[in-house]
Amino acid sequence: MKCVQCGVEIHDYATFCPKCGAKQALKCNKCGAEIKDGAVFCNKCGAALQLADESNPLQEQKTPPATVFLTSEETINTKKRNAEEDENVSLETHPWRRCFARVYDISICFAIIFAIYVALVEPYPMNGYDVIKFCAFIFIAAWLGFVIDTLVMTLFNTTIGKLLFNIKVKSNKALKITFGEYFDRNMNVLIKGLWLCIPLISIVPLVKNYEDLMKNKSTQWDRKLDISVHCNKISIVRWLSICIVGAAIIVVAYKYNVYLSEYFSDYLADDYL
Repeated sequence: MKCVQCGVEIHDYATFCPKCGAKQALKCNKCGAEIKDGAVFCNKCGAALQLADESNPLQEQKTPPATVFLTSEETINTKKRNAEEDENVSLETHPWRRCFARVYDISICFAIIFAIYVALVEPYPMNGYDVIKFCAFIFIAAWLGFVIDTLVMTLFNTTIGKLLFNIKVKSNKALKITFGEYFDRNMNVLIKGLWLCIPLISIVPLVKNYEDLMKNKSTQWDRKLDISVHCNKISIVRWLSICIVGAAIIVVAYKYNVYLSEYFSDYLADDYL
């Protein structure tokens, strides 16, 4: 039955509520007639009564304590929230989604670095047709891109690529990943995962780490740093955003390619003069 004052489920024969201490109006469990204090048998049907000890109003109930806790609104809301998160989290590793999220982040960071360099330093990063200088710029820009990615992740707990693809990177040791932890992770990705982004050669670690990810459900650096990656479901709005940002990246890459083509055309023309 329920307490007459607070409504908590209590033992059928409890004299007092174990939560609020209110005295209960007892009823016969067989016929439902109200029972007077101290009665051993029902005065209507004669059924024997099993009364709780009045000297201990907080006597342990036979009803499981969980029945009381489940009535807590906060507990119910927490369980609903956890259930919604469990429904949205995919148990698959989604290596291609993670790869494209990284490509988006690197492309955006590189575009920002290149634009700032051209606007503030010099209009032609390879001024004087110095190919070595051009290669050095690409290498430094890649490293700076990973530093920017680390800074954004530390400040906002996500990056543009991860936000678009709904990927969450979480530390299993703390509530939030520190700058040092994520920088260490990015350096592992750059060195062990991409072999310093060296063209063609970087395909080797990509294949190796892909197999490791599919086998162990996490990368070697995430296991080392105790970091977990959650790939959540992507909504229609996110897919549209992915397409828009992807189209913008393609346009910027095309403009950059045109820029390099014109530059190297001038370079070859000067060589033949």
